[in-house]
Amino acid sequence: KVRLEQQGYTISYSSVSITGNPLLMEVRFENPSLKSPKKAWEWQGKGLVISVYPWKPYIFTCFFPGDQKVTAPKNVPIPLGTLSLEEALGVFTLSSEGKLEEVDFKAGTITSFLGTQVQAVSLKNLSLNMTQLSYPLNSK
Repeated sequence: KVRLEQQGYTISYSSVSITGNPLLMEVRFENPSLKSPKKAWEWQGKGLVISVYPWKPYIFTCFFPGDQKVTAPKNVPIPLGTLSLEEALGVFTLSSEGKLEEVDFKAGTITSFLGTQVQAVSLKNLSLNMTQLSYPLNSK
């Protein structure tokens, strides 16, 4: 969190709880939010659950329950407005130095809204895998 905030990101949540046992640790955030520097994009969610297994300390499985909204950049050829995600799940793999190496993200449905109007952009059963990442959250 500190490293992202030093780069200009804004991170917030209303509450956090940590639970677990010897085989699994879970961190639950209520109303999480992440804003990029210069507010180029923003993510707001109803919840976020991060699971980590002790034998895989560099792999974080993230479940995004409830409403999830991503406000897309405004200067793109196709105006996306706000993207609403349902049934989202992500697996994030870090290097031993803590740098993001791989993202495997799945969403059941992604719908685009401009204001309250549903747009033509709608995806079902999206699967996205990104590897060999360098500066993955850089919005320059």
